[in-house]
Amino acid sequence: MEIRETFPVTNSTADNQDNYLDLLVSIEANEGQLSLLIGVCDDINYRKEIIARYEAEIAPKIPTYQVTLPRGEPSLRAALAQLVVEHEYLCQGEKAVLTVTGAERLSFIRRNQERSEQEIFFGYLQWTREALRQFPYPVVLWVTQQILINLSKKAPDFWSWRNGVFRFPSKKTAAISRRELEPIRRFLVSREWFESDEDDNDNPYFLPIEDLQHLIKQTEEQRGVKDPSLATFYPRVGQIYRRRLQRGEFQDYQQEQALAIEYFRKAVDLQQELGLEEDLASNLNNLAGLYESLGSYNEAKLLYEQAIEINKRSLSESHRYLANSLNFPNRLVPPKHFVGRKYDIQIAFDCISSRNPDYRGHLALWGGPGVGKSSFLNYLTDPQAWESYGEDPSQAIIVYLDCLDIRPFMPSNFWRQLLNLLQNKLEHSTTLQYEVNLLLEKAEVNHNDLAEILQKIGEQDQFLVLLLDNYDAALYSHEHYTETYLEHFLFHCRYLAYSSEQSRYLSIIVTSLRRLNEIGPKLTPGKSPWYNHYFFHLLKPFTDDEVAELLDSIPITPTWKEEIRAIADGNPTLLQNALYRLYSKLRLGQIPEPEALASELLSNNQQFFQQIWELSNELEQTLLMLIALSALKSRLPNKNFDIGGIENILSNWEVKLIDLEAWGVIREEVKNNKKIYSFASSLMGWWVIQKVYNGNEEEIQQREKAFLKIMSHRKVNKLTGAIRWLWQNREVPINFMGYSVRSVFSS
Repeated sequence: MEIRETFPVTNSTADNQDNYLDLLVSIEANEGQLSLLIGVCDDINYRKEIIARYEAEIAPKIPTYQVTLPRGEPSLRAALAQLVVEHEYLCQGEKAVLTVTGAERLSFIRRNQERSEQEIFFGYLQWTREALRQFPYPVVLWVTQQILINLSKKAPDFWSWRNGVFRFPSKKTAAISRRELEPIRRFLVSREWFESDEDDNDNPYFLPIEDLQHLIKQTEEQRGVKDPSLATFYPRVGQIYRRRLQRGEFQDYQQEQALAIEYFRKAVDLQQELGLEEDLASNLNNLAGLYESLGSYNEAKLLYEQAIEINKRSLSESHRYLANSLNFPNRLVPPKHFVGRKYDIQIAFDCISSRNPDYRGHLALWGGPGVGKSSFLNYLTDPQAWESYGEDPSQAIIVYLDCLDIRPFMPSNFWRQLLNLLQNKLEHSTTLQYEVNLLLEKAEVNHNDLAEILQKIGEQDQFLVLLLDNYDAALYSHEHYTETYLEHFLFHCRYLAYSSEQSRYLSIIVTSLRRLNEIGPKLTPGKSPWYNHYFFHLLKPFTDDEVAELLDSIPITPTWKEEIRAIADGNPTLLQNALYRLYSKLRLGQIPEPEALASELLSNNQQFFQQIWELSNELEQTLLMLIALSALKSRLPNKNFDIGGIENILSNWEVKLIDLEAWGVIREEVKNNKKIYSFASSLMGWWVIQKVYNGNEEEIQQREKAFLKIMSHRKVNKLTGAIRWLWQNREVPINFMGYSVRSVFSS
């Protein structure tokens, strides 16, 4: 039996026209025999047009009949039997085409019943399949995307009998995604339906929109309409409807617009009655936007003004703090505005330990881009920071040197730059400053010159704290800095810090993107590790508590705090950028939409994501692509994008994934005893998908070599085929971070 299926990749008229012709051919080819044809369309009005069209084209030769599935006991066999009984022509077994609608009205949730209407419907399909043989007609059963997804799972026998599936996509949908329901799940009094199939985690057609209304009423009845939790619940429901309006997914614009207004109005009224101002300005702003779309400009203006006044009031209370603490995007954070890192700072001071004059420790900090390594070292230069951790700053001469400032990096340039910086720190010791000046007059300076100065520093009961940022720059050879020179430089550094008589007067803290042992010269027999005098410590992204400390000190709503976490996770650079841009808009009385802010941040932080990508090696880039493509699969509105098996590939490279996790680029979760990898920042995942979308044939051919290092030829062909499919269908709308991002990728 041939099964005809259509898989349109866009919503264009041309695609749906082809699908319509396939449906028409299938109807005509199966005259006089049972043929189960499944039509899929979420737009009810568009579906009516399709039905009217094929009935008009077929009617001259074959009569057409329609039947609607009943609520309560929606049996396809019973509905068809009733239709036959009502029409003498059908009782005679003459040729006809039967169209069945009404499945879109069936409830997904059980509504205090033993089984839901959809469960009953699927049960009848599964167990009465054989009885359908008595109907020798082409039967066109119309369903929604949500029902289609469950049909093959819940009624596999019926599914195996299908003669064709004909999809007619449109912007309008009859269901909402599981991801969009997640923010309101904890408020619902009935949640057992939500814990259904784990495969539904990213289902874009999870819950029929009508069922949402039932859940809301049920929650109101059981909690009471004055329950404070509803002040958070209502705006999240309003947001679901508002986004459906914005994306054109509504079934009935006026009805869903009225519902969005109703829930934002309920939120505002309840918050005002209970004296809750946290989300009030945001809800007033959303409500104003909806009234503005209605043409009710006076009402909208009044609501906008109320929102602005609330924002001004909350911002004025902390304006000075905000202006100071958020004004450092992409710059070193001044020590007095440094947040968190108490554990890391304590480790640094334990290594410096001015309380132990006979020993100085050395620390090698490593961490991913944007994690705050430079700001961390800058904090250690502050005398008040020393005092707050019980250290005496007067005993230390602190020198900060960024190795990236030495171009090209050469040992002689390094020692000279170090002495220059040290000279500037000796303004209170003219004798020592004079000694440094004499050394700088030499044609070339080296480590012995620093050892001489260290001895004199020790003689005046002080020690040198050397903070070397971006130490990676010293660990890569070039034309004038050979491997031999590099090894000599590292040996001299280790000698000063560990073996020399002056080591007691020196403490070194270095920062790098990776562990020193992974990027410096390889060890060979007979040589001591050049890095074994360092205590290694990973500088991770902010912990949940540190992020909460930062966000709680700023007057933004809980909703916005959740949005910021999704955008930036714990990366200090992204957090700083996101909060600064949000604050800048709030200060002007503007309340940005989350998707608009996310898009702006993505656009203005391209260089940051590019940096992460370029600093990743070939294998890490490949793994990031696989994680992005795996996440993308669940967000495409069709099944043509086939990249199965990525999870198994990732499981074989856990060691490398651990490095990416340490950088804060990805995170790991365990679900059903399986490790699931995702991007820590949704924007980084967004950027990598954009990188794939904007690729070309030359790039993918180069990337194939990297793919072959971690997977078979068959899987490589499957993966590259899926990527090429993406290029051919760049206009397919993708729901990422809960927002449609087609416009970003197609630019």
